[in-house]
Amino acid sequence: MYDRNNFNPYQYDFQKQYNNNLPCKAVTSIDEARAAIIDAFSPHIFVDLANKKIYTKQITNNGTALLQEYNLYEPEQEKPPEAIVESKNYDIDIEILKDKIKELETQVKKIEKGVK
Repeated sequence: MYDRNNFNPYQYDFQKQYNNNLPCKAVTSIDEARAAIIDAFSPHIFVDLANKKIYTKQITNNGTALLQEYNLYEPEQEKPPEAIVESKNYDIDIEILKDKIKELETQVKKIEKGVK
């Protein structure tokens, strides 16, 4: 008979875990992944850091090698909007702005006189 104090039917035996590690190797190109010899039991992963790609290779049911390629997707960074300049003659644009500032100053002075 078993000891009631030590028996737990929901206890998981961590020693019986299977090794789920997949074989992984660094390569320099897809040609190196194609030429690699693999076993038939699990997919092999080949990492190409220079080209930002990952290849998986495994033996199919009919005995042929299946090589799949995955590319790294990098979303484009949003660029800050650039200032919109319609003309290349900046000196004239500055003079126009100065004239508008003077007009606004005179309008403000007229308003101030009317309020007093």
